[in-house]
Order: sequence, then structure tokens, then C-alpha cells
Amino acid sequence: MKGLWIILLALLLGASILAQESSTRTAEIIRKKNNKKVVAQVKSDEGVFYIDYGDIAIGRVKTVGENLLTLEDGKTYWLDIESRLLRNRAPAPRDELKPGAWVEVAYNKDNTDKENRPYGMRLLLLDKAPEAKADEEKSYARIVLSDQPPNRVSVKFGEDAIAYGPLALVEKGVQEFVRLSDGSASVDENTLALSLSSRSTPGSVEVDQGKSKAFGSVLEYDNESGQASLAGPIRLERQGEKPLTGESKTLTYNVDDETLLLQGDLKLVQGDRTTTAQSAIVREKEGLAFLFGNPVKSVSKDGTVQGKKVRYTLERGDIVVLEGVSGEFQDQ
Repeated sequence: MKGLWIILLALLLGASILAQESSTRTAEIIRKKNNKKVVAQVKSDEGVFYIDYGDIAIGRVKTVGENLLTLEDGKTYWLDIESRLLRNRAPAPRDELKPGAWVEVAYNKDNTDKENRPYGMRLLLLDKAPEAKADEEKSYARIVLSDQPPNRVSVKFGEDAIAYGPLALVEKGVQEFVRLSDGSASVDENTLALSLSSRSTPGSVEVDQGKSKAFGSVLEYDNESGQASLAGPIRLERQGEKPLTGESKTLTYNVDDETLLLQGDLKLVQGDRTTTAQSAIVREKEGLAFLFGNPVKSVSKDGTVQGKKVRYTLERGDIVVLEGVSGEFQDQ
């Protein structure tokens, strides 16, 4: 009987450990300004959760060889075809890595060549010298999260908005960002090598805030600015008393003030009303949108209303022109 209790206890402990491991398949970034968290998570057992760890060095490039990079402080790093070179979070050609350029090197000190030089995993070209030496005290991590239908990776922005997509890339270091897109990732069981394929597919990324949903192709979040930009074409949906649909070219979510900015050929359709504008600021918690254009134009069975700035009620589609009012109305 005592042996049975030991087995049961072991099973319970094992289940607890597995539950804890499952719950920790997250990558978290924190805004310095207000401590708001951005959390990426993969929940299914079939999903991929892969982490590369490293340290950070920042300096000016002294020399660049085919497989070596030396900074002006004398430190040298070995490179290979897997060493990624980025500028503004996008891949950059290797010929942009020139003497005199400022660069942030994410390196693995445990992976050295025959000369005991650490491996340069990721090179980030900087537009200017860093403001603080303390940045080098930060560690580097690249976290890849991937899942396949019907499952998706989630990225939660504070407590107000959440995005979904098949593939997320989180980079933590001096510059921290999240990229959510279509695509897939897999890990070789024998070599533990990561295979990554990212695609820009319209409608593959979803952003939810309150009753509003937006669909686009690629979402990029910059932790320095606190803004998440969703590339279009953007398709909009909102459930409510009068369901709303719409479209725009781009969408930007501001984590700090919890607003959505829609830009480019904005169109909203609600009941018999169709409204067009150049841009809009959506305050979902207040149930309002502020539309801007030259002009904003709203057409319904009752007539046409125009203005440079319009307040739009999301639940019913009621409008109030705040600036530059003009209109044409049908006789009853």
C-alpha cells in the first residue's frame, strides 16, 4: 500500500510539473514607461516554443571579414550563414556591415571557434551610438512560437487587446520587439536546429479589442514606441446592436493609451450608412471613433453629411460633425 501511495504521489508531482511547463510557454516584454506587459504564448502541445539565449555587445565595427567581425574595442566574433544581420528589425544585406558602423551584437559565449571567439548570432545595425553603456548588461533572447490550425499563437497587449497568428518572433535585448505573421517553425529532433518560414498573407493575423476585430497580414510591435503596427489590407468587423464592417490600408495599436489608429482609404459600413475617411482614431472602451478627412463623407438613405472631423458612435453608427460641416438631405 505504501508503494502505491508513492506511485500516486509521483504521478501527481509529474502532472504538476507538466502543467507548470505548459503554463510557462510564454515570452514576455515589459514597457518601461508604465510596466504594461506584452505576452506571447503558445498553448497547444503540438506548438513550437524555441529559445536562443545570448549576451549583448555594442560597439563600432573595426573590420569585417568573410566569417569574422571585430569591434573597435578589440573583441572578435565568428559568423556563419545563420548569423542574421538586421536594420530596423528587417533583414539587411551583409555589405551594409562596414567599418565605422554602430552595431549591437548578440553572441553565444559558449559556442566558440578554434581561436575561442564567441559566435555572433544576430547583428543589429544601429542608426546612432547607444545612449547608455548599461545596455550591454542586458542579455539577449530570441523566442520563436508557432502553432498550426485550429490553434494559433496569441500576443496579449496589456489587459486590453490581443492578437492571434500562426508564427511569432520575440526578440529581447536593447531593442525589443514582437513580429506576428503567417508561417511555421519546426525543430529537428536530432540536431535541435530550428527551421523557420515566415509569410505575409492577407487576413492571417487577427487583432481583437472589445467588440472590434481587425485582420491583416503582418503585425510588428516595437517596445520602445509602444506601438503595434498591422500591415494591410485591413479588414474590420465589430459586433453590436448594428454590426459594422470596414477596411483600411494600415492599423496601429497604441499600448499606452489603448487606441487604434486606422489609416488610408478608410471605409465603414453599418446598416444603410457608408462612411469614408483618410484616417480614424478608435476608442473602443468609449464606443467612439474620431474620423478625419478632406472631407469625411457619410452617406445614408437620409442624405449625405461631410466634414473634416467626425465623431462616430460604433454601436449605432450615429455621427456628429465636429469641424467643417456640410450636407445634403433627402426630403421626407
